[in-house]
Amino acid sequence: MVAEVLAGLLIAIPLFAALLIGIFPSKCARWIGLLGGLGTLAWGIVFACMYPYWSEIPTEGADLAGFWPTESSWSIIPIYGLELELGVNAVSLLLVMLTCLFAPLVVTASFTAITERVKEFYIWLMIMTASVIGVFIARDVITFYTCFEVSLIPAFFLVAIYGGPDRREASFKFFIYTLLGSIVMLAGFVYVVLRFANTVGGWLPRTMAAWTSGTSTPW
Repeated sequence: MVAEVLAGLLIAIPLFAALLIGIFPSKCARWIGLLGGLGTLAWGIVFACMYPYWSEIPTEGADLAGFWPTESSWSIIPIYGLELELGVNAVSLLLVMLTCLFAPLVVTASFTAITERVKEFYIWLMIMTASVIGVFIARDVITFYTCFEVSLIPAFFLVAIYGGPDRREASFKFFIYTLLGSIVMLAGFVYVVLRFANTVGGWLPRTMAAWTSGTSTPW
């Protein structure tokens, strides 16, 4: 249970920092953002230290892909089998740690660079940090796609508001390119789901459970 809470806190801490930045005056935004980044990094280090597969190979009964925690899902809409499932393996954990490390570094580097619309900058930065971490720790396609799309929103505003002289053109191109990529990705996900449903006979939990238990096969 501790591992599941830690995985969720990696997303919750920067989101909570974004909420506090919105509540408190602008003069506190930098320091709240820095505390949010440092808190995220601290939880990331604890989470990485708890990861069991740095020095051992997954054995029978464990997740053979090295994902941890092995059971970390929260039911969202049970009737449709929608769950929030979080976890990491050795590769995604390194990307999570890199994101956690950059969070306080970016806040520190922006102390003198950002002089206008300070609160907005740190709110968008904390939201983007949480969503990027969510991309790396998502173990179900809906959570991954949602976090990926959410990460594009603060990235767009950060480029459009705080970018260089050509920031408007850059933000427009960013929007167009990412929108097209997102549509292609969504189409691919829908195609996979439909193929799976046609092969197995449905994608609801009872159908998938019957297939994985061996009582129903796609062949």
